[in-house]
Amino acid sequence: MLLGPALLAHLFNYGLLGILTVQVYLYYIAFPNDRYKYKITVGVVFVFELAQVSVATYDAFRMFASGWGNFVQADEIGLYWMSGPLMIETLGAFCQCFYTQRIYALGRNYSIVTPICFLSVLQFAFGVYAAVEVHNSPELSSGESGTVRIAGLMWSCTAIACNTLITCSMFYHLWKAKRASPVKRSSTSSTLSRMMLYTVETGFIAVATSIMALVCYAASQSTSLWFLWMMVIGKLYSNCLVAVLNARVRIEGGRELYPNHLPEEPISIRTAFDVSRPPAADGLIGNRRCEGQGIIVEMSHVTETASTLSELKANKNVESHPDVSLMA
Repeated sequence: MLLGPALLAHLFNYGLLGILTVQVYLYYIAFPNDRYKYKITVGVVFVFELAQVSVATYDAFRMFASGWGNFVQADEIGLYWMSGPLMIETLGAFCQCFYTQRIYALGRNYSIVTPICFLSVLQFAFGVYAAVEVHNSPELSSGESGTVRIAGLMWSCTAIACNTLITCSMFYHLWKAKRASPVKRSSTSSTLSRMMLYTVETGFIAVATSIMALVCYAASQSTSLWFLWMMVIGKLYSNCLVAVLNARVRIEGGRELYPNHLPEEPISIRTAFDVSRPPAADGLIGNRRCEGQGIIVEMSHVTETASTLSELKANKNVESHPDVSLMA
């Protein structure tokens, strides 16, 4: 069980890179006016993943093409120390810093951000230590003994703890933002619900993969099943990050989680305080019969309007060019 898991690991690595390519393309098409820090983050992640696949392809070609049938060459470390622990852990720490920044922007709470940062730095340190130990190992099959095993176990444990804390924190803050939304069934609430769903799903996938890698690495002494899970963790980090950003995509004419169906009857809102009125000879103001009744506001129709000048210009351009909007 040495070449089989390695072959599946490379195949899954290529497949997840294809999924990431589609997601990155959809992101830049759907959000051309997004913040520059998000655009740079997605670009850096995609370029880093291309570099990781290129380095991993070198070892795949050496193992399954030029060195096919030579078990000694297939068992060599090669560049797996770079495409494995080093690059995967660097990308994982980068994605975790991105999530940490978003959690702080949502909650402004250092008591949650500080443990995440500590676990992320600790995980990165164990990943670098594991990469150094793998580089110094004589062969790939010897990665389950000595200091390499200890570094790998500590790396996996801190990754599981950090990913779990990030998932729970993101879900909690998005849930609070949804509860604080004044209109419960609107496009904003629908977007928050989608982001909550994507956060739980992607976080669960990342945590489950890390747990499988830990279990296989700790229990399997004579196989390389752990190699399969380790190689896909980095691609899962990248796909989860871009998937959370793409959760804001809204398909025109598609099914919404909370359609914007507003009641036709007027909505009356009465204030909880009294308004003093100056005395007047006649008229509604100053009439004693109206004292103590507060202010009554009736809303017969509610619409969502653009709040920025850029959105107003965009809407104007769409109205003046109907064919462009249909093509988009």
